[in-house]
Amino acid sequence: MTDDPKVLVGGYATDSLTEVERQELLRAALEDQALFDTLLEEEGLREWLAAPEARQHVLAALERR
Repeated sequence: MTDDPKVLVGGYATDSLTEVERQELLRAALEDQALFDTLLEEEGLREWLAAPEARQHVLAALERR
């Protein structure tokens, strides 16, 4: 776990958080409006990356670099 849940936001969008980290982040967002708003902004990216074809597209683009 981390002392600053804000560092977990990137992992939220990429769905790479552990269950404990995800719970910590969501709990902190309930108490911090700015963090909550940030998670809301990340939700579209998180949903898009959840689609296997979208994730493959991103991974292929990263491999080309």
